[in-house]
Amino acid sequence: MIRTVTLLSLLFFSATQVSAQSELFERILKMTPKKVSQLTPKSEPNLVIIPSSFSQEALKKVDSRKSGHLQSVYYIYTGYRQNPSFDQRRLNQQRIQKLAEWAPEVLENPYIEWKIIEQTGCTSPQMGKSYFHGFVLEYRSEVSTNDREAEIANLEAFLKNPTAGFDLMNDPTLSELNGDLQNGLLREIPTNDHTPEPEKMDRQANFPEGNFALYQYFKQNIPGGGEVAKNRDDEWVPLSFEVDEHGTISDVRFSEAKTYMQKTIEDVLSAMPKWDPAIKNGKPVASRVNIDLRMSYSPIVRGMYNRDGKKPKFTQDEAAAFAIKNAAPDEQTEARIATVERSPVYRSMEEVITREKVAMVMDVTTSMSLHLASMNWWVANSADSLNVVHYTFFNDGDNVDDKKKKSGKTGGIYHGTKLRDLPATLMEAMRNGNGGDVTENDFEAVLAAQNQQTNADALLLIVDNFSDVRDEQLLSQIQMKTHVLVAGDVSTVRECYLNLAKATGGDVFVNGRRIYLGNVQKGGRIIIAESTYTFDGNKFKLM
Repeated sequence: MIRTVTLLSLLFFSATQVSAQSELFERILKMTPKKVSQLTPKSEPNLVIIPSSFSQEALKKVDSRKSGHLQSVYYIYTGYRQNPSFDQRRLNQQRIQKLAEWAPEVLENPYIEWKIIEQTGCTSPQMGKSYFHGFVLEYRSEVSTNDREAEIANLEAFLKNPTAGFDLMNDPTLSELNGDLQNGLLREIPTNDHTPEPEKMDRQANFPEGNFALYQYFKQNIPGGGEVAKNRDDEWVPLSFEVDEHGTISDVRFSEAKTYMQKTIEDVLSAMPKWDPAIKNGKPVASRVNIDLRMSYSPIVRGMYNRDGKKPKFTQDEAAAFAIKNAAPDEQTEARIATVERSPVYRSMEEVITREKVAMVMDVTTSMSLHLASMNWWVANSADSLNVVHYTFFNDGDNVDDKKKKSGKTGGIYHGTKLRDLPATLMEAMRNGNGGDVTENDFEAVLAAQNQQTNADALLLIVDNFSDVRDEQLLSQIQMKTHVLVAGDVSTVRECYLNLAKATGGDVFVNGRRIYLGNVQKGGRIIIAESTYTFDGNKFKLM
């Protein structure tokens, strides 16, 4: 009888495991691909590259494996179809099945992050043969002392000069592939092929004092806030206007633009000083000026412009003024700043902290430096940063031996209230510990913040979704509303974080979106990121 019960239990467990793997497989196949022109992975210490071939399911044999925990799987393919009826989903399915034969954990661990990358630059079968197809497995291994020091130094450089942007490539805990992907998805400055050629003149109409002065005028006079800030807009607006023979602007035309942007631009142009008119045959004449103007919530890039489809050139004197004032970043700096401002942490902080006073609680262990930079950039640039009335940083134990860590008593928790001291407190917490094992003391830190803060409306926990928590049993002691902000671009959120937010009346922020859990009832389901969860009235369960 005992053997029969045991056999039935094993059969039930096996069936449940197969069902879970099948659901995970289906979720991966349904994921929306991120599109880049081309992405070619390079050999790195923490990566295993498993190539395939254009339109083929077979994977090339790879013998090497890496130490540490499998963190992410990148599946890279081309979107080119020679035959419109070609079944890309079936090919994806076959390749993933082949990968699971080599590394079964890819379909066993639902918290491994999958990134589906579709390359859009391929236009022929011959070209497709030169593109990478296959998988890249990224492992998170134990970080050396030197790598941790380099990670801290990179973040410290950003804190000292944040307008230079956070350099992903200087972060040793971030793979170059991840950095290439982050930068590859950034919006490029447009080159407008449809801009009409300007009429030939002896001299074009120009803003008084030159191109740099025009940039400064736009930067100083395009207002921040309003609908652009509310909607997190960052768009290039093509427009044209006439400059008559007296230098007066009129007849502003937009090929496409949101109404509120048109109104703002028209107001800025109407208040603009007179231009130096165009000269033709030695006489001032009317002419049209074609401009692409950047309207953005970000004060760093707001007011950039192209003229006649090209970037403006500055004279040597203007370039000197440009360097002295540091008023506009170069392209690399702009990209680094954009990476920070488009991060889920930055976008979510704008959403939650503008509404209520918060006590912020944030993980500072290994691989969190980009998210820490994003948080600091928001605090430095937002008028609502005073709503951060308390902050807590935790490093999972001040480097205590993992075997000595006890739930609720791990330590490595640092507090502060004055924003001017936030960077110093952050750096102290980072220098004193880097996490160690993959479970962390999130709930202990939340409980400590609850007991330390005095006038917050809510707690805001910013987490590393890769790591599990060791102290979920402390949840019953957390009485204060707690929002959970998941750092990084994720497809799945750990149930423990959903349980914390639900139990305390908080919300979760995933990939920059606010998700309300209050309406989820017993027996209900909710889709978060690209995963579905059920709720049993007490806890969430990933399907």
